[in-house]
Amino acid sequence: MNLRNHYFFYIVLALTILTISTAYYRFMIINDYLVRYESVCDPYTENCYIGHEDEAGFKKYFYKEITRPANEIFLLCGKDITDCEKANSCASFSENCIVKYCDFQEESMCDSIPNKFNGE
Repeated sequence: MNLRNHYFFYIVLALTILTISTAYYRFMIINDYLVRYESVCDPYTENCYIGHEDEAGFKKYFYKEITRPANEIFLLCGKDITDCEKANSCASFSENCIVKYCDFQEESMCDSIPNKFNGE
């Protein structure tokens, strides 16, 4: 193949390789993406989402959603992030960490124990 006859193919190939390598560097090397996960929530003090461990809905658990950058989680917990207690809350110095509690006006799967006793 002559370069002059197939220049479009070589330009597309170079751009594809550049795009793939940039994405690999961003997501795998510097971990530049957001992670959203469920964290433990206390229904006595917070407005929690309700989750069910089984399909019948008998085993329920309470959770809140936390969103933070992946590189921040790896700095807190190291490589094993599965049972990291530090990731269950946001520190006051962390600007990128967001905790989302259940909003009773927007969500139907909310629970808060004190509200049941207050008649709300």
